Amino acid sequence: VAIDSLLDTSAESVTSIPVVLRDGIFYPIKVEYVHSTDEANIQLIWESSSVSRQIVPSSVLYYTRHIGGSSPSPFSVHVAPGEIDIHNHAEGSGLTTCVALEECSFTIQTKDPNRNNRYNDGSDPGFEISIGGSGGWAGEGRINSVVSSSQVEISGAVTSNDWKYIGDADVTHLSDRIVSKTSFVGTVLRGDRIVVDGTMYTVSSTGTFDATSVPLFRYLGPSKTGVSVYKGSKSCMSG
Repeated sequence: VAIDSLLDTSAESVTSIPVVLRDGIFYPIKVEYVHSTDEANIQLIWESSSVSRQIVPSSVLYYTRHIGGSSPSPFSVHVAPGEIDIHNHAEGSGLTTCVALEECSFTIQTKDPNRNNRYNDGSDPGFEISIGGSGGWAGEGRINSVVSSSQVEISGAVTSNDWKYIGDADVTHLSDRIVSKTSFVGTVLRGDRIVVDGTMYTVSSTGTFDATSVPLFRYLGPSKTGVSVYKGSKSCMSG
């Protein structure tokens, strides 16, 4: 506690104490006050040898978990997706404009129950794609001169979206690195996106990066051995 003065005070009362703050370091702050009578008034003021006395500006105050906006939090917020939800998302021209004799496609983005994107090599949950005709011969169930009683259906092939398998690694919950079975040096660089056991991470700009150690901000998944690691595209946001 820097200041402990919950006494009967007026709007003109000032309570202060010297504290040491270092540039570039974030300090947690909590302000509480009591009010008795008349108009309520409180201000948080600072001054130093280089800063004249003033109200602490909002530009130096942050929410610990606030994301985005004009003053985003300087603290990294990492989300580890959960199990797949029954509601997912698909987009692409192949959903509505595909015609005979043309190859078409669409992208499925799997989500967890909290609508976080899930990332994997396409094997989870093992989609079985069936495409049915909605009009014309396909809708009528006609293939050349043969007409059936139901629409024409075809099976689609599922492939991963810009993924590259780079090896296996041992992982420890909340560790700042993964231990690779083979060297990832040269295959991935600091700042690259990698997918470890189905969750997207970024190779850290700091920490030891060598033949067996790949630095991360923090591994959020459970401790395991021999999990698959993939290199993902920096521009690809789907799994």
